[in-house]
Amino acid sequence: LKNLGSCPSQYIIENGEVTITGCNREFISDLVIPDTIEGLPVTSIAEKAFYNYSNLENVYIPASVTNIGELAFAETYDSRGFFVDQQNPNYSSTDGILFNKAQTELIQAPQRLKISEYTVPDTVSKICSRAFSGVYGPEKIILPEGLTYIDDFAFMYCYYLKEINFPDSLE
Repeated sequence: LKNLGSCPSQYIIENGEVTITGCNREFISDLVIPDTIEGLPVTSIAEKAFYNYSNLENVYIPASVTNIGELAFAETYDSRGFFVDQQNPNYSSTDGILFNKAQTELIQAPQRLKISEYTVPDTVSKICSRAFSGVYGPEKIILPEGLTYIDDFAFMYCYYLKEINFPDSLE
C-alpha cells in the first residue's frame, strides 16, 4: 500500500495496473481519481475502497477506470455527486448518480441527493446493493417497468423515502 502525494490515496500495483484501495479520511472531500500513478494506468477501485467515508463529497472517475468494486462508494454520507469521464468505456453518470455505461445498472446515488422525487431511467434493469442506502432524499422513487432486480439493502436507511412503486417486472 502506498500513499498518493497530495491526494492521500492508498493503492496497489499489480500486473502493471493500479487499483485504488482507499485514502486517508481526514484529507478528502473532492476525490479526483488520477488516470495514472507512477506512470501506470489506474484501472480499478477496490471493493469497499471508500465505504462509509463521511467527508467524501464529489468523486471524479477518469476514463481509465474500468472496474469499480462492489460497495466502493456505499454510505459516503456527505456525497453530492459522482462524475465519470464521458470516454469511460464501462461507467457513466447522470445527475451525479453512478451507473454502468449502458445505464442498465444503477450503482450508487449520492447520499445528499436533495430532490423530492427521482425517476429511475427506463434503461435500468438492476439496482445494486446499497445504491440508495442512507440517501437524504428523495421522498418518492419511481421505478421503471423492466427493472428486474433490486440487490440487498438498496434502500436501507432511506428515512425520508415515503413512496416507492415496485414494478411487475421484478423477479
